Amino acid sequence: MTWKEFCEIAVDANNRWTKIKNDFPENKEVLEKSYLVICHHERIQLSLNREYPYFDIASITNNRAILMDTEIKNNLLILLGKMKDIQKELKSLKPMENKYKQVNTALFNLRAELKLFNLNQLEISDDIQVEVRFPWVNMNIIQKIKSHALVDSRKTCMCMACIRVVL
Repeated sequence: MTWKEFCEIAVDANNRWTKIKNDFPENKEVLEKSYLVICHHERIQLSLNREYPYFDIASITNNRAILMDTEIKNNLLILLGKMKDIQKELKSLKPMENKYKQVNTALFNLRAELKLFNLNQLEISDDIQVEVRFPWVNMNIIQKIKSHALVDSRKTCMCMACIRVVL
């Protein structure tokens, strides 16, 4: 799938989860501590970000299995690796050192390059799903949520032994 399709899936799941939480106002405080994860063999916490319209790209690329092996993926990982190295170097310098300005400028340039990076060229694995994670176990609330119309009933086990909720 494309990056755009991936983002649309996640944004849709986030909107559905917001609606589900609003349908359980008596549990609002408890449900506010829950969060969404994108599952693909390993878990990635879904994090909406202002800089990129949908995700923190670094958190997505930290789980490289979600991205299909392409030259675009490799170029992005190289760019993010350079940024990480420069950020680490920048932290080790004092603001008054001569090299600080040079390293800071290099980081600024890499961030500009990342903003120009066409994320729509990334190919994402089709084998993903968005799930809800709870920092607590209250089976009564979880069972109510699992029976909500916006939950994917085909992928969500309705038995009491399961706490997995797929959107």
